Amino acid sequence: SGARLELGITASDDHGLADVAVRVTRANDASTVQRVVGDAGPSWSGTAALEVSALALQPGESVRVRAEATDASPWSQRGVSREIVVRRATSEELRASARALGDSAVQEARAVATAQRSLAQRTAEAARAQSRQGATKSAQDGASASASSASPPRGSMSFEGAEKARALAHEQRAMADRVQKLREATQNLEQQLKAAGALDTALARQLGEAQALLRDALTPQMQAQMQKLESAAQQMNGEQSRDAMRDLAQMQQRMREQLERSAEMLKRAAHEGAMQTLGDQATELAGRERALADSASRRPADATAANAREAAKLAEQTARLRQQMENLTERLTKDRAEQGAARTEQATEHAAKSETDVRRALNEMKASQGKSGEAGKEPPSSGADGAERARDAAREMDRAASSMKEARAEQVKEWKQELTSELDRAVQEMLQLAREERALEQKARGGAPADDRRGAQSAVEQGVDKASERLQGAGKKSALLSPRSQRAVAEAKEKVSQATKSVSETKGNGSQQANALGDAADALTKAAAALARDRERANSASSASGFSEMLQQLQEAAQKQGQINSQAQGLMGMPSGSQSAAGQSLARELARRQRGVADQLEDAGDASGGDKAEQLAREARQLADALDGGRLDAATLARQQQLFRRLLDAGRSLEKDEREDTGKREAKSATGTDTFTPGGAADGKAARRYRAPTWDELRALSPDERRAILDYFGRLNNAPSP
Repeated sequence: SGARLELGITASDDHGLADVAVRVTRANDASTVQRVVGDAGPSWSGTAALEVSALALQPGESVRVRAEATDASPWSQRGVSREIVVRRATSEELRASARALGDSAVQEARAVATAQRSLAQRTAEAARAQSRQGATKSAQDGASASASSASPPRGSMSFEGAEKARALAHEQRAMADRVQKLREATQNLEQQLKAAGALDTALARQLGEAQALLRDALTPQMQAQMQKLESAAQQMNGEQSRDAMRDLAQMQQRMREQLERSAEMLKRAAHEGAMQTLGDQATELAGRERALADSASRRPADATAANAREAAKLAEQTARLRQQMENLTERLTKDRAEQGAARTEQATEHAAKSETDVRRALNEMKASQGKSGEAGKEPPSSGADGAERARDAAREMDRAASSMKEARAEQVKEWKQELTSELDRAVQEMLQLAREERALEQKARGGAPADDRRGAQSAVEQGVDKASERLQGAGKKSALLSPRSQRAVAEAKEKVSQATKSVSETKGNGSQQANALGDAADALTKAAAALARDRERANSASSASGFSEMLQQLQEAAQKQGQINSQAQGLMGMPSGSQSAAGQSLARELARRQRGVADQLEDAGDASGGDKAEQLAREARQLADALDGGRLDAATLARQQQLFRRLLDAGRSLEKDEREDTGKREAKSATGTDTFTPGGAADGKAARRYRAPTWDELRALSPDERRAILDYFGRLNNAPSP
């Protein structure tokens, strides 16, 4: 509705141009002319903006647009361009376009992820090959150094190696362009779903997370590394080329993981969008079928033909809907989305029955139309049978819409259950493996032979490797598996590997082996605890990404930080400050509350996009240590105020990143007439407490405005009672 169409126009004439205009003609031949430029000289080239919203087109309606130029001759001759047609898509077309764009984005995401995996493998192989060649060349140079005083320049590379390095850097640049186009396609998909009315909060978060993953895949470090590799290849510097290629291979590995996760997110978002749009389309068709039944039951003599035409359109659209549901069922089955496939198959059956009923209604109406023409009037029962068939079709289509709604809900539940089940299994395995490591530690301290531990330790290592591999797969499908847990599992895997190496050494003593086994057991226990935290968070999360929960935590942390700052300022304003016993007690209490803010921010850091929250958590913990140590001075207060401002700005920034907001405020009309009548006895103490504004109430304000308002309420609520 807010689209803007830019028309490129080029006109010329020997007599000069008196006028250049754009003519818009509607279906009823009514036209309007928009003048673009006058007295343009012998030639003119430029653009004209056509506001589509100003055309007020109805769904399915179109207009013809053409450019016209009038020369400056006495005859005022006019030239016209070819016509273009501007048409407003129907809701069915918008939904179909969104589904097609979603499928296309998923295919491209998978192709990009596969291509990046291949490129990362080839880059790693090239880096290893250059390392081997460099080692061989160094040995040859060392052997020939004694025979000649003039040795060849060290670190040089062959022309073939330089060309290969340049080719790899070029391929990575092309890959970055594909990722950027994929991100733009994801944004376009979000806009298409919004235009089709199928973009709810959950689906918006899913797409926002996919966009964030694609944005994070294109890091500035990757760009710098490609430039470094190209520069090293240009200078024929073998050592720099090997280092750059090795570092680039590591970054490519991370990029590959990001792309695989984004492909999975896009696939799920596309499936959700398809189920939502098909359900909306079924609801719309059901409403039209009910309207057809009502029209047919009234049996006006002049409406029989119109009802038959509407029934024919409904039969055609219902057939298309049924076919689209069948296609979606096949894709869901292929992607092992069992719950969604089962419910979509049920919806397909109801749509097929609705198609049969509406075709029967069409046949009844055609028969009724023929009888009416023969007898010269409409028979008493001409519309009754058709109306009943149309009502049956509407009921079946309502069931199809309900099944599609259930399909999406059940599939989202199944995806969530996949992660929680995997986390449950991983927690149990980590705890069991930790117990086994602890038992092996006791045997090592007890002096048992090392041969008895080698087989058991090897089995533990294999168990950790398999659990880690499954968790990596789960991490590609959901952001609720936190980076903290992934780091804990990786550390546990490393500790277990070190313990295996220690146990395998024939000369290792029992004390060293016991210490290594104990460290491995501790690391496995820590990994289990981190996974258990993720399990609890995933079970209570209302979104697939946990993003909304993180924003809520940042909001609460900002409010708590504002209260702490107000009390710290009040303590500084006391005559004896923090030196008195009461002041020291209050400082310790503030330190405890400051650590509570740090803990809350660390929890928020587990969510997708939580790097900023982790940084804020470290700052909050340092402030807590300063307060606990009695260092309450102007510098500490300034750091607290800075943390408060960063908390406010972080929430706004993350929300803007997620939704790709333009920064513009949106006005919404008031809805509802809800009123609130206080009940119960008045509490004077409670009446002196003022509710601080919520994040939703402050989100449209600037950071300075939010900070001033929250600071005001903090001072107001912490002021001593009169």
